[in-house]
Amino acid sequence: MTEHRLYSEQVVEAWEETYKKGLLTFWILLALHRGPKHVRQIKQYIEKEITTNLTVDEKSLYRSITRFKKMNLITSEDVPSEKGGPALKVYSLAPPGDAALKLFYERNIESVFLSNKFNEETKELK
Repeated sequence: MTEHRLYSEQVVEAWEETYKKGLLTFWILLALHRGPKHVRQIKQYIEKEITTNLTVDEKSLYRSITRFKKMNLITSEDVPSEKGGPALKVYSLAPPGDAALKLFYERNIESVFLSNKFNEETKELK
């Protein structure tokens, strides 16, 4: 591996870590847009159903969820466990959270990554 390639990998890894943290809000709200979930289900949705190169720390999820509840983006309810254990806290997307998710998508995904201009500018990268 060349010195430039090694350095580039280090730069990209740091960049990806920042990028992933910034998109955690999007992934959480998208997971809940698909239906109510408890934290493990949100984690599984992000890591296995949506992305394959992203791991999510449950502590980060809980911190984000707490913040989103205070912002009235999500709601929660205690649901009895099917296995007889303690009740599970299940989270749902509240109307303001759904509106925020859709607005973020329009402004940052649809108008950027799904645009013809983006495709034209990045076609040589493939």
